[in-house]
Amino acid sequence: MFHYWKCTSAITQFSNHSSQQQLLVPSSFIRSSSTRKYYHTTATMTSTSLPPLENNHVTNDSSTPTTHSEKVVKPISILMINDVYEFNESPDDGVGGFIGLLKLLNKHIRHERRLGHPTIVTINGDFLSAGLLSNSYKGKHMIDLFNIMPIDLVTIGNHDFDYGLDVLLQRVRESNFKWICSNVELLDQSFKKCCEVSANTVDAEPPPESEVLLHRKHVMTFPLNNNELRVGFFGILTPQTSILTNGLKNDMHRINIHPVMEVAKKMCVELKHIDKCDLIICLSHLDMKEDLELSSVKYLDVILGGHTHYPFIEINNTNNTLIVKSGSDAKYVGKMSLVVEKSQRNQYHTKIYVDNVGLILNRDSNETSHFEQDGDETVLKMKNLIQHLNSQIPKDAYDVLAVCESPLSSATSNCRFRESTFGNLVCDILKEAYNADLAVFNGGGIRGDKTYAIDYHMKVIDVMREFPLINETLAVTIKGKYIRKFVELCLAPMTESGGYASGLYPQVSKGVQIIYDRTREPNQRIVSFEINGKPLEDDKYYKFATTNYLLEGGLDGENWLKFYTYDNEDRIKINTDDKYYMTSLVEVIKEELRKMGKINVCLENRTMDVNSEREES
Repeated sequence: MFHYWKCTSAITQFSNHSSQQQLLVPSSFIRSSSTRKYYHTTATMTSTSLPPLENNHVTNDSSTPTTHSEKVVKPISILMINDVYEFNESPDDGVGGFIGLLKLLNKHIRHERRLGHPTIVTINGDFLSAGLLSNSYKGKHMIDLFNIMPIDLVTIGNHDFDYGLDVLLQRVRESNFKWICSNVELLDQSFKKCCEVSANTVDAEPPPESEVLLHRKHVMTFPLNNNELRVGFFGILTPQTSILTNGLKNDMHRINIHPVMEVAKKMCVELKHIDKCDLIICLSHLDMKEDLELSSVKYLDVILGGHTHYPFIEINNTNNTLIVKSGSDAKYVGKMSLVVEKSQRNQYHTKIYVDNVGLILNRDSNETSHFEQDGDETVLKMKNLIQHLNSQIPKDAYDVLAVCESPLSSATSNCRFRESTFGNLVCDILKEAYNADLAVFNGGGIRGDKTYAIDYHMKVIDVMREFPLINETLAVTIKGKYIRKFVELCLAPMTESGGYASGLYPQVSKGVQIIYDRTREPNQRIVSFEINGKPLEDDKYYKFATTNYLLEGGLDGENWLKFYTYDNEDRIKINTDDKYYMTSLVEVIKEELRKMGKINVCLENRTMDVNSEREES
């Protein structure tokens, strides 16, 4: 395959006063594949130099001498979001929200349609759960909302299984858009007609197309002079899903998640050689390390990613594969404008140019001022549904619990990378509530992605938004060596560069200090571990507060409460007499904040990476 990305650099900056369509890149991690470093940037993305388009033909390319008639081109646009949990815009800055999102999608689709360019809209997993009303509706409200939008394709995310397999399949049935996931096989015989044959099975007869709910692949065709442009899609779900969601713990015998690379290679060969696709796109719900590995697969052109909650754009140097993730909660919409140059004589002489790629800020006020469409029928329908959903928020949601005497941050860029003030608050509350020696909570469970200023009045709805996942709390009496193992497992997903966020990053309570080295091998990263100034003792028992999610498989797939309680000589004692035993995290936080009345926390170097110290010195 001779395709390549024509791009001056992975990141191109231009003036904010440019008359071109501006694709905003927020102050988040945007990776330049040429330098392999991370940048905090507010750059905007612009188009790279392209061969001039003349009547749907490309002028001669000096590197490939040919006549006009041998090449035809087709511009194509892709709009994407991933990991969407909230349908309202942020009350702080007006960013996000489904009204602005719908207007933005409508505007760009209409613009591209006027130019004769096809536009594809995707959601790359995680939108049924982890929102303010998700537990009330089990994701149905999100399907109803997205059914109003011009969504073409979605893939499954780990949190889409949070309410179990049966609920997920019901949500798929209710969808107006197509679901694709190539490495998920349903083993239950009653589901065989709902899911196309596993990517690893070649001898079974596929079910009728009309009965399929979960598709292995999808091919779109667009007219191209006397030919056609064929765009192939497949979907990939992280194999860690069985660990990352409690919703599958009773359904694991009914599902098989096949290995990422094995399936991706098979799908790309199939789409290229059997389906004759000119452009191959993967909708992935993987962590960053897995997406980078996936980008090496032959024939794969674009990865539309999810799972990690910060924006990311990279063109892989090795295989020239474009990776785009848009963050979370539709605060930004990923947009790619591609030009496919197709040889009419040879399918494998296709070239793909990046016209522009970047992130568009989703703010309803922007869309209204630039493109008035409040009278649009779909916008009115969206407004009415959101108004109804907001009326279902509990009446006590705006009750004040406590007042912030210090700034508080639940920013994803903090909670999943390092010690955070909100993480400190949560763990201090758990430690106090259970009268424990220490508490540990995973940073990925803090999901508000918000900054609270001094004098902010923390309300019930803030706690609900910060902790939408179903987490029950408990304390166990456990030996120090297992607490050490627990924290090592929390640190294991970190990469040597420290650049990839992990939902398991350990937030810890007051009095704990953990120094670690991310460049060490996983499970050997802790350099020192102290509690109240004393080293953690392997054979000493400690009272340890955390959540059932982490102890029942969220760390490594192993249910610690069963394994260590019954058959292990160092068994864990579950403190069932505690006041808050197996009480939801939201209820514990609400009750304890009411008692506190005031919130005053700061960063105390509770967790420190020795490499961060070296880099700063």
